[in-house]
Amino acid sequence: MIHKNLRKYKAFTSLSAILQPLIYNLIVFKHSILVSVIISTYNRSNVLKYAISSVINQTYQHLEIIVVGDHCTDDTEEVVRSFADPRITFYNLEENFGEQSYPNNVGYTKSKGGLVAWLNHDDLWYPEHLQTLVNEIRQTDSDLVYSWYLPYNWYKLNRTYNLPVFTEDSRYYPFFSIPASTWLVKREVAEEVGPWKSAWEIYNIPSQDWINRVYRAGKKITPVNKLSVIAIQSGMRKNSYSERQEEEHELVFKQMYTPEFREKVLTELCQQIAYRFNRLSFKEYILFIVKKPVFFLAMKYRLNPHLWVARLLGLKKGGRISQLRKIRGLPTLKKK
Repeated sequence: MIHKNLRKYKAFTSLSAILQPLIYNLIVFKHSILVSVIISTYNRSNVLKYAISSVINQTYQHLEIIVVGDHCTDDTEEVVRSFADPRITFYNLEENFGEQSYPNNVGYTKSKGGLVAWLNHDDLWYPEHLQTLVNEIRQTDSDLVYSWYLPYNWYKLNRTYNLPVFTEDSRYYPFFSIPASTWLVKREVAEEVGPWKSAWEIYNIPSQDWINRVYRAGKKITPVNKLSVIAIQSGMRKNSYSERQEEEHELVFKQMYTPEFREKVLTELCQQIAYRFNRLSFKEYILFIVKKPVFFLAMKYRLNPHLWVARLLGLKKGGRISQLRKIRGLPTLKKK
């Protein structure tokens, strides 16, 4: 009798172990906020698959993924469809716009989530990225939150890393470049600020112009001191588009889910920061001295000197995007 009851108890506990997390996830899912993830892409299906996979692998699962092709002519649609996930939708523009502002705006108009996130098609999210930002935006009642990101520079700098500068206080500074892949924003804020401006209308790049507008609108922007994004930046890799470079994405995607990878990256970063000034050339020292007062003024008065630099260098509106297209191996694009 005891053995019979014990078998029943074991069966019950086994069933409970299976059902309990399912019931919990259903309850959480029902009361969680839908996050719309918008990915604009152009003819890099071979790296897009890694970006989409990093979204699907999120611990926060109440999401939709909207992929907008900038008139893709490769197998992007087939790659997107291969995931067979009903949360993913794909739209391909009839004409190539040449930069991400318009595809991102199209993606936003198709989205339904109360929270909105943009992901560059060559960037990767750690599994806890969305959950971390959702928690932060709830706890701080912020309008936009963003996390740390790691620019992975193996291609040009012999597998070294750079971590963007962050401050001790939890404030946003227009001086810093904060990639869209790190943001999470409330929908009502995005509605108020309005669509992304075309690169041909501004001196800055569209993503930085947009977050600067959020700041100028007086919205609460909160940085989250957690590394949750890896950026394999096409603008730092010659012919990244024309050669359809994929090696780094494959390498990082395989390693980023191991505990050792993030620890190794952060350890190497600490070593580089400690010895950075010992490796500076005389020219770099001079540049550092010249830049320091500009950096100080930008931090103190929360200014954006990038626009002044663009004007001083004689760059026209859209000049930054033209430079990036050239590096990526894309043809010169006429103003839309």
